[in-house]
Amino acid sequence: MSSKRRSSHSSQRTSDRSRNERAKLDWTDILAWAARSLIFLVLVVCPWPYGMAHWQAMVWLIPAVSLILLIAFAVAIKKKVAISSPLAWSICGILVIALLQIVPLPEVVWSWLSPSAGLESEVQTLTETFATSDAASGAVVRAPRTVSIHPLQTSASFTVLAIGFAFLLSCTILFRDRTSCVLLFSVLAISGSANVAIGIYQAIVADGWTLLADMKSTSFSTFISRNSAPQYTVCCLASAAILLLLHHRDRNDEVDRRYRLKYPSVNPIARIRRRVEEFVSDADPWSITYLILLIVLAAGILIANSRGGILACSGAAVVTVLAIAFGKQMSSSGTMVIVLLLAGCSLFLSTFELDEAIGQRLETVSEEAYERDNERLTLWGMALSQSSAWILGSGLGTFHFAILPAYQTPTSVWFYHAENIVIEVLSNCGPLAALGLIFGVGWLIWQLLTKQPPARLSKAIRLGCILAVLAIGLQSLVDFSLILPSVFLPLGAIVGAYLGTKEYVEKSKRKRRRSRSKSSQSRSQSKPDRSAPSASTHSEPVLAAESAGSAAPQKTAEVHVAPNKFWPATLVFSSAILLAVLLGSGDLRSFATAEYLASLNSNSGEVDSSTIDSEFARLTSDYPEIQFQIARRLQDLAQSELALSKRWPEQINDTMRRSLARPEFFTASFAPNATEEVKQLRDQLVDESAVLEHLHASRAGMLSVLAASPWDWRASWGLLRADLGDASQFERVSNYFRIMITCKNSPQIIQAAATHAVMSGETIVGLELWRELLSSLPRVPPQVANMLDHGLSFEQLEPVLPENPLIRLAFAKQLDSMKRAVEAERIYTSIDLSSALASANKNAERQLVIWAAEKKGDVEIQIQGLNQAAQAALSSSDQGNYRYAVAKALLSAQRPDEALSEIDRALNLAPNESRYVELRREILEFKARL
Repeated sequence: MSSKRRSSHSSQRTSDRSRNERAKLDWTDILAWAARSLIFLVLVVCPWPYGMAHWQAMVWLIPAVSLILLIAFAVAIKKKVAISSPLAWSICGILVIALLQIVPLPEVVWSWLSPSAGLESEVQTLTETFATSDAASGAVVRAPRTVSIHPLQTSASFTVLAIGFAFLLSCTILFRDRTSCVLLFSVLAISGSANVAIGIYQAIVADGWTLLADMKSTSFSTFISRNSAPQYTVCCLASAAILLLLHHRDRNDEVDRRYRLKYPSVNPIARIRRRVEEFVSDADPWSITYLILLIVLAAGILIANSRGGILACSGAAVVTVLAIAFGKQMSSSGTMVIVLLLAGCSLFLSTFELDEAIGQRLETVSEEAYERDNERLTLWGMALSQSSAWILGSGLGTFHFAILPAYQTPTSVWFYHAENIVIEVLSNCGPLAALGLIFGVGWLIWQLLTKQPPARLSKAIRLGCILAVLAIGLQSLVDFSLILPSVFLPLGAIVGAYLGTKEYVEKSKRKRRRSRSKSSQSRSQSKPDRSAPSASTHSEPVLAAESAGSAAPQKTAEVHVAPNKFWPATLVFSSAILLAVLLGSGDLRSFATAEYLASLNSNSGEVDSSTIDSEFARLTSDYPEIQFQIARRLQDLAQSELALSKRWPEQINDTMRRSLARPEFFTASFAPNATEEVKQLRDQLVDESAVLEHLHASRAGMLSVLAASPWDWRASWGLLRADLGDASQFERVSNYFRIMITCKNSPQIIQAAATHAVMSGETIVGLELWRELLSSLPRVPPQVANMLDHGLSFEQLEPVLPENPLIRLAFAKQLDSMKRAVEAERIYTSIDLSSALASANKNAERQLVIWAAEKKGDVEIQIQGLNQAAQAALSSSDQGNYRYAVAKALLSAQRPDEALSEIDRALNLAPNESRYVELRREILEFKARL
């Protein structure tokens, strides 16, 4: 009786303890579901405000992700969840390097590690070379003594990376069970389908409606770039595929296949027919719903018409199917789903006549891949050529500034990213970070392709994760949409769910093994010792009861004692990640505010200017990026007020007034050595006090921006536009050369700076800027010729012209059209026309040689050029015109037989051309007179 009473009390205590533990877990579960709800909200919202491409859209992620992270780590401490994947540590490594990039350094270390040291030294050398000897020498703008060339930009980008990492960790902790994972993938699949539906409507509607009217040719649905849309959509496609897999396997469990009748198939057609019948019989509303979602999402990837996105998703889909096949998970139903998916997408695209546009887009892949002047290959070569960033990089998020000095020729685009994730990380954070990223992602892909988890949930998530990771990884080799929260947040959720369920399954297996080993050990200890005295045999039931009663406490100790060793490390890790999220949050918010001000500036033509000015007037922030937007607004106000001024001389018309009212021309008149012509303009407008006040105030803001990063060409350009003679000559000259180095891809700015230098009396500096500019241009811009007799003589300009004879001939022709025949003749008479003709590859270039030969009276070169142009002409009309010109030249050289042959060739191309017939008559008359 006593033993029964003890056992009943023991079982009562155990049940009470279990009840209390369940009560405590309920609170943890409530917190976990609150965090999961926030995650669902983030995933639903993330694609809608332009794919979160703007800083303003990222600001609200800071409190949301911070709260999710806190709850997730509270759950991790309670549940003893450890995060130790190589992927997590590789991202941690990048965060550590980014943190080191914004730490102030001693001068010696800074000069060795930072690319800013090279820029500062180059500007200093050029300034000392070209500044006059009596100028007050001094240091150029002092760069922050950090590895990053723009510490504020790195700090804000650091926070965005930390947000993505925190989201990945939170999903790894919170999504480990079937219910939460199914809800997660349902949210992604439904929200992605809604987003794609807008893109499909945008593509098929008659009037060409689009959410982003200003970017109609490049946008898709809510995404500014159509290259970004497939990376988000493939995450939603993977989620729908996971749901279908889970549902299909659940349906298989519900059917006892032992009682399903199977009939032998006498031929392949009968086998296919039986498979189709089985698939139709197994189909239910949920399976059909998931299949429709897959078709819509797959069609959305194709309709986005991104070459990289289509190819990357197709390659990832092939690998996923192979993983299913090699993992012996392919069934007849799965095969039918793939066939129906392909057939449904084809039917959908052909119905709305979208397949032709997609085919035409894909045809350009080979052209770009084999094109010699491929912009991406050129960009990657430029990025890798910057040895100053080979140690710790130029700073996270600073690629768009770091790449500027590497431009050799002007381009139509300013590359904000490297269009390749490895090159981007290598440039931003150096080779160690790039190797760490490759190792972490490589480990993840290796786990996905080689390790098949035993649990059903993990198997399904693994296949969806393969599709999403490979698709985004492949496209990231030619694009960099992974910087967008709308891409890295869904991807982090899927990868986190895979890692979470994978670790949970492995932990459960380890627990079962330990439990079995301890149970076997306890059973061995409870066995009677046959060698012991017989007097002890009466105690066997007691020993058995004690060992049985001690089993539960041992198991409980295994579950609940571990936190004493586990929770401090988890708490430290969670605090570090939370600190990383918050570290640059102030800088990120400031960038968001500046971005809002920039949108006001760009919309000033649509919004009442007084409303905009009131928005700017209430700002008192000292943050450089906000100061830049305020200074920019002040310069715009100064320009508009100056254009409306009543003090302009009467001889200046409206067109000239609008041009001279631009600050880059107006401020040149205030330079101490300005030309007399612009000084007269200053005397007329010096009483415009409001204009001068605006420009003085904007100068202070531009200096603040330049002090934050001398690589910011916008500040250098703004400082030039705001200089009313306040800067020393040394400061002005250094600013000119800073513009020259950082604006190599923008010839308009260097040209304006060169013009400003000449108007300001810094002729030598202006000529050096033009030398740098003209060396990279195929033609001399007409603004250069306009400077002749306006602060610049032909004798000063002629040595600056490029050595290329074709460029010099083009400039000579330009001068001749401006009634400057003397200067034009000095150029074309000094050029060897035969060598110039040999270097001409296009008819436009041959036309220049033909023009110069005609001017010089060199008939032989003229005829050679015309013959080459006729042979290279693509159309028959152009060939006929060139043959006609050759015939005229030969006739003027008194070579009628050759002229007759050429005009006959022209008539063969256009028999009814009256000019050809008339010239042939003249040639025959000339021959008759001989």
